[in-house]
Amino acid sequence: PLVKTKLGSLATALYLIREEAEKIGADGKVIEEAFLQYLNEEHDINITREDILNEEVKYLAKKEKVNGML
Repeated sequence: PLVKTKLGSLATALYLIREEAEKIGADGKVIEEAFLQYLNEEHDINITREDILNEEVKYLAKKEKVNGML
């Protein structure tokens, strides 16, 4: 599942970037859409927002589990 690992890493990174952008008042969704468009147009990587959301849910669940253990 190397592809799933890479998709999970991408989703996590994108989530963190969007979270930081929103802290300074930027529209995180616009950043996400621009990045996905860039991947598709420049690198022929077609990842949907749904793919990212599915991986973000996994990331957040894992984060909650870790925080709950502390």
